[in-house]
Amino acid sequence: MTRLAIITFFLIFISLPGKAQTEDAITEDILIEIDELIVDETISKAGRDFYEIFFTQWVWPKTDESFTIYIKERPARANSTQVQIFVNDLLVFESFLQPKYEDLILLSNYTTSLLRNHILTYEDVLQQLQGADMSGTGIY
Repeated sequence: MTRLAIITFFLIFISLPGKAQTEDAITEDILIEIDELIVDETISKAGRDFYEIFFTQWVWPKTDESFTIYIKERPARANSTQVQIFVNDLLVFESFLQPKYEDLILLSNYTTSLLRNHILTYEDVLQQLQGADMSGTGIY
């Protein structure tokens, strides 16, 4: 009877670290999946069309950072709406939307190149700001 209790205790003790390791691996996989995200917060048909065009044209640049793009829309005067694009909660682009599909394509082409440039230069700016020549002595 005591041998059975010892064997059971031993098996339970061995199985616990394995579960912790698999849970860590699962959470790491989840974090890897959320590195590049585009969030749709549009409210009109023109905004939804713009989001779909942007989403089909967008290719994530090769970077070490993780970015989240928010495409938000808010009502403007008369029948127009205003689209705002945020990258990690920083407003990068803002424009009025025209309901013509050709105009949405042109605007999407412009915003994809603008955002790609912003993301690539974002890393360069961070590296320059963290350089040795940007650290002060604290003396005025």
